[in-house]
Amino acid sequence: MMKADAEKELGKAAPLLDEAAKVLSELKKDDFYVLQGIKKPTPAVVLGMEVSCHMMGLKPKKKDAGVIDGDTGGFFFTGKANLLNNPGKFMKDMQEYDKENISEGTVKRVNAIITSEDFTMEKVKSASQALVAILKWSSAMMQYHELLKIVNPKRQKVKELVEELKIVSANLAEKRARLKAVEEKIDSLERMFKEKKELEESLQQ
Repeated sequence: MMKADAEKELGKAAPLLDEAAKVLSELKKDDFYVLQGIKKPTPAVVLGMEVSCHMMGLKPKKKDAGVIDGDTGGFFFTGKANLLNNPGKFMKDMQEYDKENISEGTVKRVNAIITSEDFTMEKVKSASQALVAILKWSSAMMQYHELLKIVNPKRQKVKELVEELKIVSANLAEKRARLKAVEEKIDSLERMFKEKKELEESLQQ
């Protein structure tokens, strides 16, 4: 029952993950090359690169901080050099992302961006089609992470119950084996008693 509840909770994420997968599958490498070619990125583009870097565990270089207006962290150049230069790998990394193990630090930083007024779907759409995919994908990952907070304790409880059941089953099997041995011993003794009784009666006759 608890396992079913956990799967039901995760099922809520299915439409989000499906939508993210659909958007990623429809992306073209050219969408990223267009993004890479931007000389003066808008705040939405800068934030999109920051989200991407956080999700992929990339840290910006100090020398890039502040080079672009609004990019105090230097994420635009970091994303450009490590992600946009190889769109195929970037898309594959998003498709195969380990959504079961996102750190709380990453979640905190990414949520702060995707809920900001500078990174709305409207502003993202006007900036880049690739950013639309990044926003939908990262949002789906964040919501999946939130669901895991509900699901994982249930998964753990199911795991514990399964382990307890294994122990109980093992104990039961051991007791059944002992009982069978006792029953076989009793049967053997009864046969011996019967044989001796028959022998005694035969001798008396």
